[in-house]
Amino acid sequence: MSSYGAKDGMADIEDTNRALVECHAQVLRKRPQDWLEIIANMEEAMSLFRSRTLPDAWTDGLEATHTSILGRLAFYRTKLRAIEGYVHTTIERLSIQRNALTNVMAHRESIVNLQMMAMITDQRRIAQASKKDGNALKRLSMMGAIFFPGTFVASLFSMSFFNFRGADPTNGTGPASTLPRSSGCTLPSPYRSP
Repeated sequence: MSSYGAKDGMADIEDTNRALVECHAQVLRKRPQDWLEIIANMEEAMSLFRSRTLPDAWTDGLEATHTSILGRLAFYRTKLRAIEGYVHTTIERLSIQRNALTNVMAHRESIVNLQMMAMITDQRRIAQASKKDGNALKRLSMMGAIFFPGTFVASLFSMSFFNFRGADPTNGTGPASTLPRSSGCTLPSPYRSP
């Protein structure tokens, strides 16, 4: 696996694809078949010219020019047939390169999909851990709601105003006189709704 950056790699693929399309367009734009037809028509015109020219008018200079032009047309025909073969080869190469580019793009997409699946799996794990933490906090809150009032009442009973020794019932300074007032104020406070 290569270590290309996502942005640079995609730009390279887009540039390569653009170059392939441009090359394919140029290959199709310069079709040698059209030029071969022109050469065939020129050769036909040359043979008509040769057949219709009077033998008295056909000189050695005209023969040399005629032969030179026919030789040049044969050269261009051969060259254009070679170019035609090159065009077919180039189109096949472009097709192979386009298939390779498609494979590279599919490979990169599969890598991105795998990374996304890994992220989704990690997010699912995080969500499950958060849910477990939330459940643990709910249990802790319930335990606090159950045990803290009892702890609060136990701390009240450990205070000094619950001193049962030396209580004077005639004064009203013992636990019997202060207990209803203190528990009436403190017991409902943990159960108040916010």
